[in-house]
Amino acid sequence: MSLSVGGSRARVRLIGPGAFYEPTVVATGFGGFLEGVEAGATLHDVDERVREVLDRFGTEGVFFGPRMQWAYAAYGLPSPVGEPVWWHAGVSYALADEPAVIATWLARHYRLVIFFKADRTYLPPALIESLDSGYRVARIGSLLVGVHSDLVPPEAPADPPAP
Repeated sequence: MSLSVGGSRARVRLIGPGAFYEPTVVATGFGGFLEGVEAGATLHDVDERVREVLDRFGTEGVFFGPRMQWAYAAYGLPSPVGEPVWWHAGVSYALADEPAVIATWLARHYRLVIFFKADRTYLPPALIESLDSGYRVARIGSLLVGVHSDLVPPEAPADPPAP
């Protein structure tokens, strides 16, 4: 068991610098789902920014992108039913199911999409195209936040102001 956990931690360390692996723990300071988690500055910053965004735009119709799936539990939001736990065609869902998975995502007409550092790893090209054409985006700290363009008045600035 400890070898398995150690191996997982080593993998996260290799793929995670600049993401959520940091060798220095800042503090715990989380509540709820993340209570007791020791984390570096990045996760603390992401938590603070996500809370600001959700306070400003609300929690209805929110999609968290790759590497942010934990956020549904952390902020008390239901995980989207009918969508893969992570986006990797042929691994987390069958390639033959991809059209239905994309259709489910598009039908949800998410009001708000939140990505860590614009990470759209393994998202199908049709979803990326929808994100690029259907959302007004802004960088807020280490997040890329998109508000569905149907909800942004035409006279609004190209980027919604940071909270």
